[in-house]
Amino acid sequence: MAKESKKELKHDDVLTTGQIAEFCHVDPRTVHRWIRQHLLLAHELPITKFNRIRVKDFLSFLKEQGLPVPCALQHVSKYRILIVDDDAAMLNAIRRILADFSSEDYEFEMAGDGFAAGRAVQKFQPDLMILDLKMAGMDGFEVCRQIRVDSDARAIKILAVSGAVSPGFAHADERQKILNLGADDFLEKPFTEQALKSRVLQLLFREDKTND
Repeated sequence: MAKESKKELKHDDVLTTGQIAEFCHVDPRTVHRWIRQHLLLAHELPITKFNRIRVKDFLSFLKEQGLPVPCALQHVSKYRILIVDDDAAMLNAIRRILADFSSEDYEFEMAGDGFAAGRAVQKFQPDLMILDLKMAGMDGFEVCRQIRVDSDARAIKILAVSGAVSPGFAHADERQKILNLGADDFLEKPFTEQALKSRVLQLLFREDKTND
């Protein structure tokens, strides 16, 4: 099933003051006043000084002020993360590492091989895939290649992970090969919990460059 062409909003997505003004049918100056009065939590960008408001903070503001939730924000989506590895122990280990990610904002699916990953991509429609490269049958390289030629799936962020290298390969070779196929990042096993969490968050969250 193809994704909607319109981007789904997530709890940690950010909105501009202009967007907040449109949602609330007020002048942007009113939104800036809410921010100055500490009614609406905002984050100031370091260079432009523009304010950005997370969707979850805007929803909290609406609830506290007794204001209606706009239709576009009534079904805010969670971030969907697909973990792909043919080692069940590694699947569970990665899931445990990410267990402290809020269930309000994230949901997870696991696939034990490349073919299961393909089915999960269609059904689960992940925002990010943690993809092991060394799998029997369809390996991670082929999974990545197929995703990048699929117009409905190519927007998925891919974090490739790999442990022991194949004969004649070094981690640098594997890293370059998978990045050339379209992966967004590469993480060598064994990795620390902090390294995995950091890479996941870096890939999911990009700085919003929309002007106010």
